[in-house]
Amino acid sequence: MEMKMTKLALAIAGTLGAGMALTLAAVPNAMAQQAPQTVERIEVTGSAIRSVEGETALPVTIIRREEIERSGVTTAAEVINRLSSNNTNGYAETTGLGDQGNPGFAGASLRGLGSNATLVLLNGRRLANFAFGGTGLASNGSVDLNSIPLAAIERIEVLKDGASALYGSDAIGGVINFILRKDFHGAEATVYYGTSEAGGGQKKRATITGGFGDLETNRFNILASVDYQQSGELRARDREFSKTAYIVRDDGTVDKTSSQAFPANILDPNLGFVNPVTGCVPPLSFKRNPNDSCRFDYASVIDIIDPSEKTGTVLRGVLQLAPNHQFYADGTYSRSRYRFVVSPTPASELTTHADPVTGTAAPIIYPAGGRFYPGLGLTPAIPGLTPGDLNVYYRTLELGGRTDVSTVEAYRGVIGLKGILAGWDYDTGLLYSKNTAKDVFTSGYVSENALIAAMATGNINPFGFNDSAGLALLKSSEIHAPTRDSSGTTTSIDAKVSKELFNLPAGPLAFAVGVEARREKLNDEFAPIVSSGDILGGGGALQSTSGSRNVKALYTEFGIPIVKNLDATVSARYDKYSDFGSTTNPKVAIRWQPTRRFLARASYGTGFRAPSLFDLITPLQTANTANADSDPIRCPVTGAPGDCAIQFNTRTGGNPSLKPEKSEQATLGIVLEPTDSISMSIDLYKINKSQNINALTDSAIFGNFAKYDAPGGSVHRFPGTQVVNGVTLPGAISFIDLFTTNLGNIHTDGVDIDVVYRLPRTDVGRLTFALNGTYVHKFEMQLEQGGPYTENAGAFFNGGPVIRWQHYLTLNWDSGLWAATLAQNFQLGYGDDGAPPERRVASYETYDIYGAFSGIKNLRLALGIKNLLDRDPPYSRQGQTFPVGYDPRYTDPRGRFFYGSVTYAFK
Repeated sequence: MEMKMTKLALAIAGTLGAGMALTLAAVPNAMAQQAPQTVERIEVTGSAIRSVEGETALPVTIIRREEIERSGVTTAAEVINRLSSNNTNGYAETTGLGDQGNPGFAGASLRGLGSNATLVLLNGRRLANFAFGGTGLASNGSVDLNSIPLAAIERIEVLKDGASALYGSDAIGGVINFILRKDFHGAEATVYYGTSEAGGGQKKRATITGGFGDLETNRFNILASVDYQQSGELRARDREFSKTAYIVRDDGTVDKTSSQAFPANILDPNLGFVNPVTGCVPPLSFKRNPNDSCRFDYASVIDIIDPSEKTGTVLRGVLQLAPNHQFYADGTYSRSRYRFVVSPTPASELTTHADPVTGTAAPIIYPAGGRFYPGLGLTPAIPGLTPGDLNVYYRTLELGGRTDVSTVEAYRGVIGLKGILAGWDYDTGLLYSKNTAKDVFTSGYVSENALIAAMATGNINPFGFNDSAGLALLKSSEIHAPTRDSSGTTTSIDAKVSKELFNLPAGPLAFAVGVEARREKLNDEFAPIVSSGDILGGGGALQSTSGSRNVKALYTEFGIPIVKNLDATVSARYDKYSDFGSTTNPKVAIRWQPTRRFLARASYGTGFRAPSLFDLITPLQTANTANADSDPIRCPVTGAPGDCAIQFNTRTGGNPSLKPEKSEQATLGIVLEPTDSISMSIDLYKINKSQNINALTDSAIFGNFAKYDAPGGSVHRFPGTQVVNGVTLPGAISFIDLFTTNLGNIHTDGVDIDVVYRLPRTDVGRLTFALNGTYVHKFEMQLEQGGPYTENAGAFFNGGPVIRWQHYLTLNWDSGLWAATLAQNFQLGYGDDGAPPERRVASYETYDIYGAFSGIKNLRLALGIKNLLDRDPPYSRQGQTFPVGYDPRYTDPRGRFFYGSVTYAFK
């Protein structure tokens, strides 16, 4: 939806933009200095009706190109992460580590409602959703921000009030609209390099953008842009806060080490866990105490930033057919390649696949009489070891980390016509958008059947490094194969018209109407090695799936002047889904501006989001819990590895019985300009969402275990009972259900605050202070309909916290040829994950500094430092991600980061 501003309002907004990186940049036209001017109706996300007002009844944040450059970011995801209204569950590049569900995905999450509740647009039209998805994944029904060509973006407009009648009632959290550059002349090239002080995570970037043709004189304009980026890896062992999975602190211990170790442990029926190697292989494996077996420290061998390459291209053309008619076409292509490295394959009965009938998993057996059997000369003897085959808990260290390479490509093309016909503004277009994702195992992954057979020969040494023959045999079990090849496609045709129909006493009545027809397709294919379930530790067999849906929409909007200085916008959208029937969602917004220095606004609307195709059709799959959990009933009695500190088997999958999510949202705000130097806006928001589509996490289940261990609950056990040490126990946990389902309701409300203070210009330049902050007053969640509400604002619950307060604060200085920015990124601390003792994750703030010089003709030089004070991420005991000791969803592990860029403009 697009609201209009006068040229004067744009000029003011541009001035503010130079001083308020990523903050509200629009200032009401009526609040500007009054002067003779020529007005032009232009579009800003918020309304389908053309208007000349600078501020509408809807809260819109505008991020301009200069602000993006001054923040030092290089990707669209980094820009959005600086928005205070973007909160948790967004999924950044430092989150999807070794994650075949979301490889390389980066999403936005306005209001903390998840990536699929934020509608991401390019030039006001949709993009295809990310091709990979699955139960509970952030990428389900979400747009990958990595497919956005940031080098060709002129500005970003963020509509924060929720469901949109123009773009889609599924925008429950809000709309982010990326606007491409247009009418560009000449050429511009930029090279960028950045590196962290402590090493790792380097960034390289080169962009070139060119345009030629003038719409007024040549009747055409063509824009082309290419952006190439390369990022280096950062290893967990290279940072003190992430180098180990065994952390002992006064406020509790985090132990995510594994009994599946190198050298291998032996589970003996009489001795328990024993190991023939006295000192293990530190720091990869160690003993927690002298009587312990070896524990593998997986965090010491993973990457916490994976290496990647990204290429984005844009080609856009506009042809002036007649004075009031334009033909336009734009095409974008992006390719991102990621290499993910996680710990070497764990090999034991904990990671082999269970028999579907008995539920018993096959152990990894080292045979009696094998060359490396303890006591036969090559491996030290173990006193009291039970004779016979050995049940080993092994780690394939010599094969290296499990490594896969994911390649994501996004294609998008639009052709359309726009202009004025018989007094009506019109715009119509045809869109095709496709996202493809491929994942290939390159090293470290192991065939379960092949390893069991190879170990049975007795020629692999599980207790030390192999000779050449043993290593060759071990490598013969390795998998080098494609695993997943998926695509998501969106095709649509749309048209809209708008006009001022007639005059009312208070002004003209404006009207807009539009239609859209859209088809969404999903094709998710798993390779035979995955479909057969022969990947050791890789869960069960994963089945390919495909599906599609059609959506038709009709929307309308009225701009109604009620009395002088008071107007309303009334809109409604009707959607008809081929698989979910029809829905109508209204929206009403009111704007009152009694003086040029004060504006009040309010809005109310409803939303509707159908389940994504992945939510509906993902087949039944088996996997493992994110955390190493313990059965609170059996573990204290048995102490057995199958009951204690284990990633239990899970069943996941889609749910064709899902109901759509529905919402109500409202905003109430004011915009003030008490003096010519100060402008501010304060907007309250409230969103109630029902039938939230998601999956429970294992942390939620084990946080209230008795509830979910009851008959009919999510926890399933083997039949029968067992008497251990005189205590009668239920059967061991066989699996836990984590299917996609309709959970309960979410109620959230809070306030957005934007402030700009512009000091008078002096001989040494001008200073501008800006604040963009959001306070979440409430974020209540139910895990099931009718259940109790749990507060998630400032507290870790069902997968993560919602940050209660965060802001982006800048101080900008401009003096002709020189410019500088000092910025603070701040997030308030929150209650941590895990069992008592309760603790808080500390607040996290970083400072960035930027400086630029443009005193050489056609040349601009820039230097900057991110995380100026070298702030480490605060400690967290969360267990939802591979990295340990901190939460990568809210922090940057690089530390102090230096960067520089050179831009040359060809005139």
